Amino acid sequence: MSNDILIVEDEAAIADAVAYALAKDGFQAHRSALGQEALARLKTERFALVILDVGLPDLSGFEVCRRLRTFSDVPVIFLTARSEEVDRIVGLEIGGDDYVLKPFSPRELVARVRVILRRLEPRKAGAAPVFVVDESRRLVTFCGTVLDLTRYEYLLLKTLLAQPGAGLHPGPAHGAGLVRGGGEHGAHRGRPREDPPGEAAGGGSFRRSHPDPPGRGLQPWGTPLRIGLRIFLGFLLIAALAAWFLARTFTQEVRPGVRQGMEVALGDAANLLAEVAGPELKAGTLAEGPFSEAVRRYRERRPKSQVWGLEPGGPGFRVYATDWEGRVVYDSAGEAVGQDYSRRNDVYLTLRGRYGARSTRADPTDPATSVMHVAAPILEEGRIAGVLTVANPTASVQPFAEASERKVMKAGLALMAAALLVGLGLTLWLTRAVNRLKAYAAEAAEGHKAVLPPLDGELAELGLALETMREKLEGRAYAEAYVHTLTHEMKSPLAAIRGAAELLEEAMPDADRRRFVANIQASEARLRVIIERMLDLAALQNRQGLKDPAEVDLVDLVARVLDAKRTLMERAGLSIETHIPAGSRVRGEAFLLEQALSNLLDNAMAFSPPGGLITVEAVSSAGCLDLIVRDQGPGLPDFALPRAFDAFYALPRPGSEAKGTGLGLAFVKEIAELHGGSTAIANLPEGGAEARIRLPRG
Repeated sequence: MSNDILIVEDEAAIADAVAYALAKDGFQAHRSALGQEALARLKTERFALVILDVGLPDLSGFEVCRRLRTFSDVPVIFLTARSEEVDRIVGLEIGGDDYVLKPFSPRELVARVRVILRRLEPRKAGAAPVFVVDESRRLVTFCGTVLDLTRYEYLLLKTLLAQPGAGLHPGPAHGAGLVRGGGEHGAHRGRPREDPPGEAAGGGSFRRSHPDPPGRGLQPWGTPLRIGLRIFLGFLLIAALAAWFLARTFTQEVRPGVRQGMEVALGDAANLLAEVAGPELKAGTLAEGPFSEAVRRYRERRPKSQVWGLEPGGPGFRVYATDWEGRVVYDSAGEAVGQDYSRRNDVYLTLRGRYGARSTRADPTDPATSVMHVAAPILEEGRIAGVLTVANPTASVQPFAEASERKVMKAGLALMAAALLVGLGLTLWLTRAVNRLKAYAAEAAEGHKAVLPPLDGELAELGLALETMREKLEGRAYAEAYVHTLTHEMKSPLAAIRGAAELLEEAMPDADRRRFVANIQASEARLRVIIERMLDLAALQNRQGLKDPAEVDLVDLVARVLDAKRTLMERAGLSIETHIPAGSRVRGEAFLLEQALSNLLDNAMAFSPPGGLITVEAVSSAGCLDLIVRDQGPGLPDFALPRAFDAFYALPRPGSEAKGTGLGLAFVKEIAELHGGSTAIANLPEGGAEARIRLPRG
């Protein structure tokens, strides 16, 4: 069996300790610092096992393993500082064989390598099978020992052995069935593993075996209404209810009131005319006397006056009188003389000393043809000698009712429109304040340095409560993230220190001893710098704005920073050019801007070859000023460009395996954003890299 082990680890001190421990145990260690490089080697070279770091600069170790399983089943041991359960599950699910956390013991790691290779060796060497099934005797032998199995245990084990690499999972129809799955520790033996499309390769996610049951995770029906629309609809509902109440009141009260007023007027007219008609009824001259003549002249009148802005349609009264038996003796319309009206309510009730009135439709199907009849008794020496009825179509007062209705409706609509305008104004006022508060909350949720907008009343109190809550939550979340990030980044140098210290306990050549002592010293120095820079970065990230900003002259600022760096640059054999136009000024904190430029220069110096040139330039653009630092180094790999300003992202220096803390450019980014600016980095066509800080002129 091959004894070649590939170590994929970008921390040189850790890789050095692991390689030394493997070499002492008889293995041949090979090293790669990048995932892409390791995959290329695994396609062309044969290795017995891969020790794979998860946090590589170019690809996640999970992604490297996922791609590896498409063409190789070589065992993989993950080596990482990620201790979360989900990371371990992901690593094993995508084809890893073991998962070792930093800091670790090199001896334990080598022992794990031995165990995995020993487990695979019998199968690859063609040794005797571990399990032997004797179907005739229904026996199973394990490593030469007959197992004591029940009938069902025998059948289950026989089924599993007949399908190596399969696992028992609930079937879709019968609760249990054989479903093709992963082998030991999630690794496939004897064939390359190929994950289904969409398989999670890294981070904290992994594939689900089954979809969620129906109904889980469903959102409530419909989309929630925005608060402004809710308020406006509330006002609309109130106005609509007011309009409905107004219309209902008019229908139930105003219209009947008009009819009641008409009935009272007809009653008064009937009683007056009954007094006038009494003597003529007694004398028997009612149909030809002065009374009938006066009524005739009245019916011929055409008044010119307007009543409440309406032209009357002419006299609409009809007057008829009956004797004490209810027979019509006079009718102004000349239609009913001689007819018996004794059974009609107006006559019938009045003859019996009661109030007589009725309403009758000329056309039974048309309510507009209704005629109101109101009667009054004709008295003769205290007894009822007859009945006089005054009739008038209700249509005669309909225009007045409709005119009143129109006025009421216009007033109601005006009231409704006024209510809606008030509601709309109040809604806009409220929603504007709420939207400002929502924008503040959204900006704070994104981690930006949000400023609480000016608010009034209860919303101001709500805003202050949100601000207080945000500060407390940010403090707690920042502390948790700070501790988590710091401990994660400290694990790599601690792993190098622990590995080197463990190896130093054994006898080794002086050259190796000096190398591991130097690794311990370098890792200690790196830990110290990480802690110091993390404290500086934490103080900067907790600031909500600039303190005492002032006009900063970039000519003077660049000169001060270069004076501080001149000795270091001379030792490295580097030269520098500056192109800062006179009058180049920005508004900010000079101390922070000096630190940002100093970090950019440190980065350029670290990646510049001996004798290289570093250029510092200031360029104006659209109300901003760009401070640019260029070097003549190898530039950045394409995979590193999007992550260059991420905290703790670092690449080995050219010609060396040493890495920085990965906090220098992150510090520059924080300073730029605190000034309302931005950062960018790019490779130059002629070689080298260009780092840029864009700052507003203020």
